[in-house]
Amino acid sequence: MRYRQLFLVLQAARSGSDWLMSLLNAHPAICMPAGRVDVPAGHDPTVLVSKVRAREAARPGHNVTAAFEASANERVAIAARDNGRCAAFGWKQGLWLAKGYATDAHRAEFAAWVARRGVKLVLLRRVGVARVVSGAKNRLTPNATLLGSEASRNVHCTSTRCAAAVAKLRVRLDAETLAGTLASQKREWDAVEAWAAAAAPPPRAFRVTYDELVADTPRWLGELYDFLGVGPPPKPPRTAYVKSGGRAADSIENLDEVRAALAGTEWAAELEDG
Repeated sequence: MRYRQLFLVLQAARSGSDWLMSLLNAHPAICMPAGRVDVPAGHDPTVLVSKVRAREAARPGHNVTAAFEASANERVAIAARDNGRCAAFGWKQGLWLAKGYATDAHRAEFAAWVARRGVKLVLLRRVGVARVVSGAKNRLTPNATLLGSEASRNVHCTSTRCAAAVAKLRVRLDAETLAGTLASQKREWDAVEAWAAAAAPPPRAFRVTYDELVADTPRWLGELYDFLGVGPPPKPPRTAYVKSGGRAADSIENLDEVRAALAGTEWAAELEDG
């Protein structure tokens, strides 16, 4: 059987990963088969190992990479009848490496598995006020009248009507804890970046931020295709998702309070006018 490239998109919630995965999955040579090994109720099938199972696998006496090996093997086997169409198999993966339950030994085990299987890593970084605002909107109980049939717990719009409605939603942020939340996001990503620099140096790791991807999607997709070794698709990829866009500041009810809380921090620039 010819070589099949495995890849993982390391990401956190509300970072545009579903949008990116839908774009990649539109390429005929990229496949993201779901499986039965790690699909508990409510689990996103595009994630290789759920956060619940990753935490269980990190318990004392367990080999954390066994969960990844089993899930990857089963999913690739499911797609074995693809007649050679799939040159790259990939899934999303949360930032479990930076969680409190993950030890240096776990990170070393995972690095060894990534190297042994030749897994390529895509680091989709998003840190900042806009991500917090997106999460706050997602936690609102969707208004069925506003969003129509797209009302759900996770708002991923597939129509301009839904996107416009989400853009109009306004949320109230906890100004007292916001700076700490943002610092925690940054620490998690810095830890993952540091791990990846050692575990998968170039050309086995690809880094892109959410803002970069939104600003120039064709460029970054082209670079990702090259990184994964699949070449450009026969026609431009299409996705069902529609981005809501807009400035984070325009969606914050208590904007003055939030600006005061973040004054003098690296996050303050996100709230500037203009």
